[in-house]
Amino acid sequence: MKNKKIVVFAIIIIGVVLAFYLVFAWGQELWPFAKGYQVVSLANGAVYYGHLSFFPSPRMVDVWLFQQTTPEKKEEEPQLNLIPFTSLFFNPKNVLYLEKEQIIWWADLEKDSSIVKFIESQKGIPTTLPQEQSPQQPQK
Repeated sequence: MKNKKIVVFAIIIIGVVLAFYLVFAWGQELWPFAKGYQVVSLANGAVYYGHLSFFPSPRMVDVWLFQQTTPEKKEEEPQLNLIPFTSLFFNPKNVLYLEKEQIIWWADLEKDSSIVKFIESQKGIPTTLPQEQSPQQPQK
């Protein structure tokens, strides 16, 4: 009976300590459930940036990708633009479901990385489609 009281007391102490930690860590770097940005590289060469989760299956939300633009003049060099996944011409939802076998590697991005800063700066700004993203109208 004495051992049972000690175990119950230990569980209560651990619970209280964990609760204080979570209250202290709320909104700070120590918060264990913070949802940062990740980069994912797929077997087909595609690279996506966003919030990655693996439960119940791999998926990304708030997805961004680099798109190369074709220059109008041959003298100009192609440019890379970081665009939201939702701005593609087929108007997808802001979630990308991934096949686990197709993920080559993934990594967490630091909050002060240039990509994360750019994505955060673009929140709330309406996106416009570049000309080459618009679907071609069939000619009659």
